[in-house]
Amino acid sequence: GQGAPTPPPPTAVPTAAATATEAATSEPAAPEAPADATPAAEGEATAPAPEEAGPACPAEFASYPATLEELLAAPEGVDGVLAFLRSCEALDETNLRSGDWNGDGVDDYAVTIKNPLSDAAAPETDLFIFMSGDGGHTLAYRARPAGQISILAADDINEDGQPDLAWLDTTCGASTCFDTVMVRSWDGAQWNDWTSSTIVMAYADVTLDEERENGQGLEIILAGGEYGSVGAGPQRARTEVWGSVDGEPYTLMDKVYERSTCLYFKVLDAGEALTRYQEIGLVQAREMYNEAVTNRNLVPCGQRPGEADELRSFSLFRLALVDAYAGEPDAAAESVAQLQQAYPDSIYAALGQAWLDAYQAGGNIADACAAATAFAEQNPESYEALSDYGYANPTFTATDLCPVLAIQPAATPEPAATAETPAATATEPITPILTLTATTDVSAVAPVLSGTDGELPACPTTLDGYASVLPAVIAVSEADPLVVETWLRLCDGMADDRGGMLLADFNGDGREDALFLPTIVSDLGFGPGGAQGAILIYHGNDSGGYDLVYSPDVYGQPTLLAVEDLNGDGAIDIAWTVEGCSTFCVKEVQIVTWDADAGDYVSIIEPGATIAEGTASVEALPEGSLGTGMQLLLTGGVSGTPEGGLEVDHTESWQSLDGQPFRRLSWLYNRETAGNDCLGLRLVEADVTLQAADVLGYAPAIEQYRAALDPALRACSIHGVPAIEELKLLQGLATFRLIQAQTLAGDDTAAAQDLAALQQGQPDSGFAQAAEAWLAAVQGGADPAAACLALQPIFDKETLTWQITDHFGINHPALAPEQVCFVPRDGE
Repeated sequence: GQGAPTPPPPTAVPTAAATATEAATSEPAAPEAPADATPAAEGEATAPAPEEAGPACPAEFASYPATLEELLAAPEGVDGVLAFLRSCEALDETNLRSGDWNGDGVDDYAVTIKNPLSDAAAPETDLFIFMSGDGGHTLAYRARPAGQISILAADDINEDGQPDLAWLDTTCGASTCFDTVMVRSWDGAQWNDWTSSTIVMAYADVTLDEERENGQGLEIILAGGEYGSVGAGPQRARTEVWGSVDGEPYTLMDKVYERSTCLYFKVLDAGEALTRYQEIGLVQAREMYNEAVTNRNLVPCGQRPGEADELRSFSLFRLALVDAYAGEPDAAAESVAQLQQAYPDSIYAALGQAWLDAYQAGGNIADACAAATAFAEQNPESYEALSDYGYANPTFTATDLCPVLAIQPAATPEPAATAETPAATATEPITPILTLTATTDVSAVAPVLSGTDGELPACPTTLDGYASVLPAVIAVSEADPLVVETWLRLCDGMADDRGGMLLADFNGDGREDALFLPTIVSDLGFGPGGAQGAILIYHGNDSGGYDLVYSPDVYGQPTLLAVEDLNGDGAIDIAWTVEGCSTFCVKEVQIVTWDADAGDYVSIIEPGATIAEGTASVEALPEGSLGTGMQLLLTGGVSGTPEGGLEVDHTESWQSLDGQPFRRLSWLYNRETAGNDCLGLRLVEADVTLQAADVLGYAPAIEQYRAALDPALRACSIHGVPAIEELKLLQGLATFRLIQAQTLAGDDTAAAQDLAALQQGQPDSGFAQAAEAWLAAVQGGADPAAACLALQPIFDKETLTWQITDHFGINHPALAPEQVCFVPRDGE
């Protein structure tokens, strides 16, 4: 709809999640069939005729529209039309809707007819809208569909006060069916097309629902998109969300592709990210091209020989282009050098050199792209290779290989004065002025915006734009958190399930500081559902404004975890998670604190605090813990993918000792989960404990390694290694590590006894040889790290000594060759 006087709502209103298969909830009553209707003779290709007084059922479907207009002009009007269609068996009862759409107190009708003479599985259809007026009903709109009609809704679906009619037009070819969503809106005089462009998808599951906060009314959601033909090439399903912003015609708001391990799709996504640089910047394109080059979990999915090398070499060329656009000429040259070193025979190595020569000659990217295009025109295989993935995927031309972009840096607004707030103490958690998952009804607080002094800035067009705009938002709103939150929500930088903010004193100078996590959703976001956010920390300054002091790189959806003294040193710490997704999602925990001497926020957690498909929480330390402050718990670790392996979840405890950075102190598999009784998993627990021996002592690790030798523990390799061989290798590793722990704890007697047992049970194993040599070296006064280094040739030759730890899937850590021999932390 568009803004004419508001009519009463129609009488047939589908639910908010209407689907194409729903029938109308309110229809005109069907009249009784004529008693003297004469059926057609057997074998005749004519429909049943109505009463003799009325017109005959048309012999051609194309004749129905003229007949219906004649009937509308008759005294019976639309009732006669419906009776006639029912008698001819041409009325599609499931796609009949009525309602007073023009507000004159008389029902109007959307009538779908189908060809009663067709033997096809999908007979011809047509849709008519009959509007009432002074002279009765008239034909106001005819759809003339290409295929089958299925009405989705007959209601004011975008809540602009005007009735709308939405339906599907489904057409099928030899191998694929396409669903086109049509929306018409009544403006008081005619039914207008209320879509900004064609909404079509192969094999679409279409629903109407409230999906986006920045859309008005219901959004149109399509899920599907895969063709049914082999010639279409590699495919992936997608979900599109079309919405009406401020009542305007429906436009594409979001497009999210199903996760895929196909390398080709990663390259396509990176290319799309590059074309959307004005909206999302260059960070996502660079990250995606990097992933295409380095992630070996991404695999070929087409039919081209050498496909992986071809796509990865092209991605390296595109990385050089991104580097140039980012103003990093040295990085661009390095990317081309890597391309030529890794893929010297690739056509893109030659393309990259032609581009680089022109770029370094004049420093002009457009000229360099012109040189690359000229090279591509002379070597058409450079772009034809990217077009050889079936008709469902895009084609490339010579000019597509090196797109010319017009990058404009964003302006930075002047900060304005804000009121000071009391400093927060570090002895208790800072209570957020508003929560990260705020449930405030935006419509209830929106009037506050008009009451502020000054004018709030316009919404940023990219995620990068929030950094420069937010200080002005705080200033204009006078640091009113409700106004700031409302602005974030209206800009779609925050919702109930993403984004957030906190106003408090983080650095103890008595001035209010600000933390923002603006998060948007797009098909190029790294987080769940395409979420992509930023971490922005501002400090209040002497003039009452705000200075951006910390903005780390974020690849995914950030979520605030805690703002309090987490390590017990008396200073405020800020902890958050960043969730990134590819074939599964992984959370990484980051913790920072303000270092006044360095004038910057510094990390206070060691690398590796990640959990696949899990949760992170800050909890009180258990009684008897060695740590200070709080503990970080990570729970989960089951990716749910085939390569994930054993689906046994675990919990990690990370603690800070005497204010030092948080580190992992324990890893414990869930004893309630089936499959936890694997020897390989118990060794993971013992290995983590051994790594923390510098604070826990060696006794806990010794106990766990000895427990790992329990004969009741099972072999669980997912790669088919015979159980006897697997258990022998893992027991040898456990005993070797046990001997190391005993020796480092000063118990040479126990170490000698276990060495003798190992030599008796596995006299020819690499572990027996390594344990004997290491024990002799350390007891002879050698440094443990040097003793391990001397043993490395054993493990490099006996590869199963460490490869066996990689037989349980990516859900579980494995040892590298240089990690088999334990090196004490203080010996590194």
